[in-house]
Amino acid sequence: MTAETGPFQLSLSSDGPDADGYVDVRLTVFNATLEPVVLDRRLLYGPHPSHGDMVLLASEPTPAKRTQNFILINPLCFYGRQRRYQYPSGEMTFQGYLVTKRTDGLLPTGPADRRKLAAAAVPLVVRFGRP
Repeated sequence: MTAETGPFQLSLSSDGPDADGYVDVRLTVFNATLEPVVLDRRLLYGPHPSHGDMVLLASEPTPAKRTQNFILINPLCFYGRQRRYQYPSGEMTFQGYLVTKRTDGLLPTGPADRRKLAAAAVPLVVRFGRP
């Protein structure tokens, strides 16, 4: 499922879960315009679970050079990241979003100040274990 805001479409997808309860979850940012667009990777969060004992927001490490945070996404091209999770059973919802600028008020489902939300993927629900 895809959510579209501005030049970007964010989507979450998955492979699995497998018999051992592992699932690979992908967050994809698609440049839906006909112009190149710059993305600051520090502003992209996910994929990560929306709840649990201690939710860690999935993000990228900050490189040594500030300019390495910015990537150019060509027209009709995408950028993404994948994370692997394991749960024995139950249902887990995964989230992914892009903020307009850096903020300390981040929650699993987006920034506390919703005005700083640039785009969000439609949440992805994954069922673990046997039905």
